[in-house]
Amino acid sequence: MNIVYRTVHIILAAAVFPAVFFLQLFYMEISPKFLDYGMSLEFSLYQIFDLFGGGSKTSAVRSAFSKESLSNIWSVFAGSRASLVLMMISAVLTLALTVFVIVAGIVKGNRKVLLSASSAGLVTSILFKVFSANVCRSVVSGKVDIVSLFTKSFLGNFFGDLLSVDTLRIGAFSNAVLILFMCMVIWSVIYIVTDIGLEEDKTAKAGK
Repeated sequence: MNIVYRTVHIILAAAVFPAVFFLQLFYMEISPKFLDYGMSLEFSLYQIFDLFGGGSKTSAVRSAFSKESLSNIWSVFAGSRASLVLMMISAVLTLALTVFVIVAGIVKGNRKVLLSASSAGLVTSILFKVFSANVCRSVVSGKVDIVSLFTKSFLGNFFGDLLSVDTLRIGAFSNAVLILFMCMVIWSVIYIVTDIGLEEDKTAKAGK
């Protein structure tokens, strides 16, 4: 029974990574400022790396985390840096807890440890949604000009001044991660309650 418990935990935790990479990362609606409608955009992390990395995921990652790219992002989000930083911290903690759950499940599979780590992951995934929602609101309100991230040339800046972000929200991956951690917590609680019941039943039989 313990092997089944650990295996399910590992599978649920491991599913976080493909969810983050392949599911919708964000949904955005952009329109010209002089019109009420425009176009919608939605990308997964995989599609972004594939689009801007020329097919090379490694080069795309290096480009995304280059000093110039990070400096540009930091300057653009000047009006919402606190929420951005907290969003990134909660994302890193969630991924770190995911790795911890996988390793803990492989090494020993202690019930209390896995339940605690899963619960912490559930909390950080909820916090990620809260802080990311704050960042999205800052973009839609115009406090953060996210269009400037993609308009570096003179022509791009010209068109960027004519565009507005009407809708921005974090994609389905965040819901998937939250649900996976929720399932881990529920699975741990079910296992612990069932195991306690079995132990009590064994004790009662032994007392007869």
